Amino acid sequence: MPVDGGQVNTADATQTRFADLRIPDSGSAICATIGYSVVIAFTILGISNVLLFQSTQVVSIIASCLWLLTASWIIFENVRDAGGIRLYIIHLLRVYSNQHLVRAILEHDAKTVAIGYLMFGRFLTCFTIDVSALASVEWNSGQATAMAGREMNDWHVAIWYRSSRGEQKKTFPGMRQEDVFILGPSGPRASVEAFGKQLVEFLGAVGVELVPGRNDREFIVVTRRGFVA
Repeated sequence: MPVDGGQVNTADATQTRFADLRIPDSGSAICATIGYSVVIAFTILGISNVLLFQSTQVVSIIASCLWLLTASWIIFENVRDAGGIRLYIIHLLRVYSNQHLVRAILEHDAKTVAIGYLMFGRFLTCFTIDVSALASVEWNSGQATAMAGREMNDWHVAIWYRSSRGEQKKTFPGMRQEDVFILGPSGPRASVEAFGKQLVEFLGAVGVELVPGRNDREFIVVTRRGFVA
């Protein structure tokens, strides 16, 4: 199936119709591989120090135990946040694909929007949002720009949506109650804004009606108008 950034593509696979939008490539495979390699190397070293404790210095054993406990806790939290081991592995492997997509499953209009990637010809889903839960799409600069007081090329596209758990978050005054998903890599305003506009057009083409929000960088789902602060 051809996939072209900024274009809506439809296909029919096993009786399922869908439309795809290409997400800009983050180009982080090399950095991720280095990071994974360092974590694996330290973990193997830590396990070796613990197993060979009789010939290992006490300081090394303590450091190894702290490392293994910390790594285990981080992995456990990430697995829980991802929704299981399978989804966690899918998230880890996403950096090795250069075809990241927003995929809308179509039944007349889209019912769900999935964010994922193609690997070995198969679409692997990292995250799925029901269209009925969508609240808004926007793009803004990040914390680096706010802290530095000048442009830091940290613009990003965000999708706001209601939690599938049906619970409202406890937030500080002025903060939104919806959950947020950052879509694609951060970067200069021009490129991020171009992708944000493509996303708005894509969602409109698959049946999600969006209207301008507080500024030209925010678009609100019509059914959520009046609920988005």
